[in-house]
Amino acid sequence: MNHKVPAYTIIILFLLSFAQGYWYTEKYTPVITSEEESAFLWLHHNSVPSTVMTEWRTAPVLAFFSQRAPVKGAYQFGAPMLKERTDDTQLFYVNYDENLVSKYEISCVYYGIEEKRYHYTEPPFDKVYSSTRTGFYSV
Repeated sequence: MNHKVPAYTIIILFLLSFAQGYWYTEKYTPVITSEEESAFLWLHHNSVPSTVMTEWRTAPVLAFFSQRAPVKGAYQFGAPMLKERTDDTQLFYVNYDENLVSKYEISCVYYGIEEKRYHYTEPPFDKVYSSTRTGFYSV
């Protein structure tokens, strides 16, 4: 016996499978607040091109708006030194190691929502920009 599957059933299954993928990836889409966007644009207009230390989840968005290179974030999986840069970023926010400042020629440190989420302490450097939930520190 030959059973035909109605076309609408196939369409519904397709839409459900697409929606599941969307719901999964949606939570990983970098969404920033207007406050963060303002901070990144401030950096663009008030600093010379330099390397910025930021938590890796924030780095690509910061790089886009500020046009400044982050220590971590402009590097995709498989890129050279990915693990080293990841480890160094985490180490920096825990210890604020001055050797890492020299290693990556960091001139500015971002301390915002992601950094607070990971319970990193505020950087021990001079604050040059501040808003309710974000800040930049000059190294």
